[in-house]
This record gives sequence, structure tokens and C-alpha cells, in this order.
Amino acid sequence: MKNPFASVRAALFDLDGTLIQTQIDFDEMRRAMHHLVQRYGVPVDPGVRDILAIVEEARTILYECGDAERAAELRREAFAV
Repeated sequence: MKNPFASVRAALFDLDGTLIQTQIDFDEMRRAMHHLVQRYGVPVDPGVRDILAIVEEARTILYECGDAERAAELRREAFAV
């Protein structure tokens, strides 16, 4: 398999917003993810603050309950937010 990054010579990370100012409301995103997993009927600890952990925990629960299709659907919907 060909390495898709073989021609990359540099990467730039702007972790403090010096180059690009983003207006991401992480609290709202977190609330949206909790609401999403509730719609799927998945019990996720409301104290979980990591947004990706919320999605992954819910996806895993659905998958382990034998509902791989809904697990994939939840993940697609979450990443569309």
C-alpha cells in the first residue's frame, strides 16, 4: 500500500489560535453528543467530558449489543456535527 504522506515535507500545528481563530463551542458540541447518544437509547455517563469518548463509548455499546448498523450510523451522525 502506498504511503499517502510520502510527499509531505512539513506539517503546521496552530494549537493556540495564532494563525487561525476558530469559534468552536465545545460545551455545545458536548451537549449535542450527549443528546445524540440519548436518542439512540445508549446510557453514557453524563460526567464524561471528552467528546470523542462519548461517541466511541456509545458506538461500542451498540456494536457489542449486535447493532453494528446503528453503531456506524451513530458515528456518521456524530462526525457530521
